[in-house]
Amino acid sequence: MVNTGEQKKAGDLTLGQTFAYAAGVIPASYSPALIVGWLMYFYYPGEGKGTIYMGLGAFVVVQFIGRLMDSVSDPLVGYFSDQTRSRWGRRIPYIIFGTPFVALTMALMWYPLTDHPSMANNLWLAGNLLVFWLAYTVVVAPHLSLLPEIAPGTKERNKVGGWLGVGDVIGMLLGAAVFGMVIGAVGKMPDGLHLGPLHFPDGFKFVGVVSAAGILVLFYLTWWFIREKPHDASKEVQFNFYRAVRETLKNPTYPHYLVMIALLRMLVDLIFVLLPYYVTRRLHLGEGFAGALSGAIIVGAVIFFPLVIWGANRYGKKRVFSLGLLTFSCFIPLCIAVPFLPLAGDTARMAAAVGVFALLAPGAAAFIVLQRVIITDIMDFDEKITGYRREAMYNGIEGLITKFAAGVAPMIAALNFALFRMDTGILTAFAMDALITLCAYLIFRPYPIEK
Repeated sequence: MVNTGEQKKAGDLTLGQTFAYAAGVIPASYSPALIVGWLMYFYYPGEGKGTIYMGLGAFVVVQFIGRLMDSVSDPLVGYFSDQTRSRWGRRIPYIIFGTPFVALTMALMWYPLTDHPSMANNLWLAGNLLVFWLAYTVVVAPHLSLLPEIAPGTKERNKVGGWLGVGDVIGMLLGAAVFGMVIGAVGKMPDGLHLGPLHFPDGFKFVGVVSAAGILVLFYLTWWFIREKPHDASKEVQFNFYRAVRETLKNPTYPHYLVMIALLRMLVDLIFVLLPYYVTRRLHLGEGFAGALSGAIIVGAVIFFPLVIWGANRYGKKRVFSLGLLTFSCFIPLCIAVPFLPLAGDTARMAAAVGVFALLAPGAAAFIVLQRVIITDIMDFDEKITGYRREAMYNGIEGLITKFAAGVAPMIAALNFALFRMDTGILTAFAMDALITLCAYLIFRPYPIEK
């Protein structure tokens, strides 16, 4: 295939190219959202809530192994991406060859081999998650590493970051909200969903296949429309792997961001892990409403996007991002209170829950818009001290830490379920989430780049 669009000069992206690049964030967002929010519930919905395909302990171990593969592969993919030379550039080849594996395993993981807990199911899910997360890293880390190159300059990055935020929102709406509602709707059909010759016995399998198709199309838009800048001296990185890691960690702007973003990944994943259980067991509502609560956060975040971009330009990205963390830590505890409110009827409980989760929207907007923009500033500082453009290595080290943290989120949920029984453990896990958010805020405060 050929690139149908070509940048006229560095940072001069057409609107169509910006859309094409941002479109890749949609599957990068909805794929983990779908897995984090629904895979644990699919394999272990709890007694009396559906077919149990895997024990809770086995699932946590398998999920953690998959995320560990994802975590360890990140710096390796980053290193090799920074070193790659090809006619497509340093990043595009990884997108081309990794995308089919992401799509295939996304579909297969929702088709366990037996309808009861078994070693076959354990191995099937483990194999699919290992391949999925490795391929996901191979595609997404190079994709994100294109940002500093195609959008130099703070205002240009804030603009592209805004569109990436839109892609994030669409992806999260699909993965956490729309797909959740579809799962609930198909679950009410007595014989599943029939689409011509295709039969989907439950909504999980349907959204798995649909999301796989979206992965193929949306990631490849970057290949079709984006060209990397010509190879130059700044891309001739001379570091071996170990020195590349060492030089990355020596960057004084990086450590506070790195620890903070790992905690942020953990707390966000924990919220999405808890939502299906929170809705069905504490609010006594249908599975589809878990999607509605996710939607309340995400749609609310969109409303605040312009304010976040304006605030970042006027007051600096650090201040706005820090404020987002602080508001998140203040509002998460309100989720614990909703099941105890004297509310009559499902409608009242729905309204109260949507209202409380919508309060998380300003913080979510700051995270979505500014996270990738902040890391590009750190990459620019690295070029000043090393002379090289090493974007993928920074994304790789970040992935090593954050994806390990993401693998801990189901463990936190499972530990609370085991210690306090599931119904109480759901609420104690939300309390831990608020504490994690406060720690993230305190750790990020010394971050030195104020702009």
